[in-house]
Amino acid sequence: MEAVYPGAMLHIEAAHVGPIGMLTAPYTGADDVYAGYPVLLDLGVRVHSPHQYYVDHGVEELLALKQRTDPDGLLNPGHVIDPALVQSGGSTASAQPAVPGFGK
Repeated sequence: MEAVYPGAMLHIEAAHVGPIGMLTAPYTGADDVYAGYPVLLDLGVRVHSPHQYYVDHGVEELLALKQRTDPDGLLNPGHVIDPALVQSGGSTASAQPAVPGFGK
């Protein structure tokens, strides 16, 4: 991690399916952040932004669960969309829905 983002620290937590982590590092600019994504992916590290308002990982499984548990779509409307509608630009951290007016 240090080679990707100098001064980086990794926070690791135990999750129900395995460990998860959050990488923090001194901010040196958006270009540096985005340049690190492919390097992290090559290392096997998934990149995801916790600051988005919709689901972008495990969408198919979530849609199947939602169909069984919330068939009328009453819970969390607008947070689960067709994964084909997400334009990722190579990283889920930069993913944005390709649906005009989505989330408004």
